[in-house]
Amino acid sequence: MRAIKLWLEQDKDFPRFSRLAYELTEVPLAEVLLNGIHPWDSGSSMTDLAQKFIEILNAKESQLPELKEFGYCHDFNYDPERSYYGQCSAFERLLADIKNNLYFVYDLNYLELLEITKSALTENWNNETVYNILSRVYPDFNSIRDFLKRKNKNIKLSGYDDIKKYDLSSILKLSDFETEDKVLISEALPVLNFRPARFMEKVTDSRGLLRLTPAIDRFQIRLPSTFANYDNPGISYNCKREVERIRFQPVIDNNPVQRELAKRIALKWRLDQGRYCFTNDIQTTEKMVAEEQFQIVFPDLTYAKEHQESHSFANLIEHRLPRFVIGRYVKSDSPGEVLKNILRKYNVSMTGRKEELLEKLAKLSAKAYRERVRELDDYFARNRFIKVDNAAAKESKHFPVLEGCDIRNMLLAMYAVKHLRGNTILESAHCNDTFDLISLAKSLINGEVNITGSFVSVIN
Repeated sequence: MRAIKLWLEQDKDFPRFSRLAYELTEVPLAEVLLNGIHPWDSGSSMTDLAQKFIEILNAKESQLPELKEFGYCHDFNYDPERSYYGQCSAFERLLADIKNNLYFVYDLNYLELLEITKSALTENWNNETVYNILSRVYPDFNSIRDFLKRKNKNIKLSGYDDIKKYDLSSILKLSDFETEDKVLISEALPVLNFRPARFMEKVTDSRGLLRLTPAIDRFQIRLPSTFANYDNPGISYNCKREVERIRFQPVIDNNPVQRELAKRIALKWRLDQGRYCFTNDIQTTEKMVAEEQFQIVFPDLTYAKEHQESHSFANLIEHRLPRFVIGRYVKSDSPGEVLKNILRKYNVSMTGRKEELLEKLAKLSAKAYRERVRELDDYFARNRFIKVDNAAAKESKHFPVLEGCDIRNMLLAMYAVKHLRGNTILESAHCNDTFDLISLAKSLINGEVNITGSFVSVIN
């Protein structure tokens, strides 16, 4: 998993001060769960993270009392909702703002700050610097003229343009502004807000990884549904960690395919005997993510506000007559990559425009139909069905035939069109030869013919 690493770098202009630096790095899941390392790209609120970070940054424990008294340790204001057109998150914008507008120091009092200021001004004592200080101490022309004439009676000034004729850095010295501490500091330093370097200990672990909680015990694992694999409806698990054991509890609706998926996952990854809910450990969970398409997210992770925990549930399935459905099959509006994946599995050339790929798919479907029709005839000779248009597809099962065939649903749809009697009864004894096989496949692919609804088994 990715995490964010923070550290302090010495400022190039003022070595006594440091600035915040950061980068993304990879960490094991165990570090996130057992040590509370913040999981980057976790699905948790980055605004929430930014708010908590600011809260710690502005806390009394993160202040320098003496500098605060003089106004150089004030609250860092940040609006996570402000307009921004970059590609980074609210928290990354916050880190960039802190890097640019905050100094970190290991130890500093006001007199030391003043000495650093005077040293910097001495090294950069030029006409521009002096004019900036002068115009800030004396905001109107008359005051400036009176001050300069006290320093040099030969100066003649009738307006601001006359001031530019003189080299102020040779006329005035730093000691001439001895009592103007605030002006001197603001002229010398680009940043006027300080925090102690010990702040980093409150937001990172010993290696500098962002950490705002001792440990994390709740997360989700999700297996997204995939268009190309119609037998994968997707599933999510709410996971709770207890020490190094993790309890997986799925969110299941009344889709039988999803229930079968949940049982297969439990059987493969459990360390107990759970059929749907199961237990494994952190190492096994990491292996799940590495070997399959599981995603880890942390929707319950929060730092600045109360958050309702996610809960698992399973819908009850009512007892009804068995219903079967022909699942989705590739159509003309399917992505080109899906078409190519199917053609690739059957060693069919994948070159050509999409129209040519669809033509190849129709011919492939016709060829596969001829090869597998005997299996379909055997099954539907033993099992008769009535088509029910208003039956919900999510309550239906897939026909237990043509297992392992990547275009099973297409072949079933072709068979149903040819063997539906009166558009109602599906049986092998009836056969409609109106379409040749390639034309039938094209009609299904182009949506000119559709098979909708579910099929109820006729019990003899």
